[in-house]
Amino acid sequence: MPRISGVFRTIDNLKKLTQGVEALTRTQVMVGVPADKSPRKDGDAITNAELAYIHDKGSADGRIPARPFMEPGIEAVKDQIIVEMRNAGKALLSGGKAGGAKKVEMYLNRIGIIATRSIKAKITEGIPPPLAPSTIAGRIRRVKGKARRKKIDAALAAGMPESRQAGVEGLFTPLIVTGALRNSIVYVLRKVGKGSK
Repeated sequence: MPRISGVFRTIDNLKKLTQGVEALTRTQVMVGVPADKSPRKDGDAITNAELAYIHDKGSADGRIPARPFMEPGIEAVKDQIIVEMRNAGKALLSGGKAGGAKKVEMYLNRIGIIATRSIKAKITEGIPPPLAPSTIAGRIRRVKGKARRKKIDAALAAGMPESRQAGVEGLFTPLIVTGALRNSIVYVLRKVGKGSK
């Protein structure tokens, strides 16, 4: 309790603490591809959310192998996520200006950013198994532009199908053709329980 001229003043931070606890316990950080925001520009009937699931788990018929990227992406930054959760708890308990729902929400947003970046990085690094030669050939056939075709031919001649050089990346990397799937991975904070919408 701060002392002012021999008089004690009581500061009640219970309301801020309660708001912070509610923000921490009733908010989920959801990372992935929201179904309602995942239509594809190429007009394909399949959404990016469905595509993400199929590639992450593999197709039921076994024609598309599982290339997990969601859980491994989050697992790779688990320690960073734990640090941010601790920071949220400390901010909550510190009271005053540092506590409350807004500070807790800031740390939850950080968790979403960390997880999203890690999942996208996992896709970019390439997930086994490698693409089938027929898939690579199909991607190459669809390439437009002489300059890009030249780079591809040079990479193939050098025996570098895994090349990440400019103009070639994505052709030889599983899960990347246009980057639309990778770019559709986002996070949202979702309220749950009492008073959630």
